[in-house]
Amino acid sequence: MERIAHGTTRKAVLVYITEHPGCSLDEIAGAVGVTKTPVKYHVQTLISEGKLSFTPGRHRSLRAI
Repeated sequence: MERIAHGTTRKAVLVYITEHPGCSLDEIAGAVGVTKTPVKYHVQTLISEGKLSFTPGRHRSLRAI
């Protein structure tokens, strides 16, 4: 798997979630080529920017807005 260039991880995370609604952090990390820690950071940032929504609970899901 090819690693995403520095500075584009957040965009890659957003694109992946847009194309794969309801995906997990592990799936995103594998697709983007980074560990789960930076994925979690970027997801939280994208949620605070209003670009993603998160539904908590048993059937958690991430979706692009």
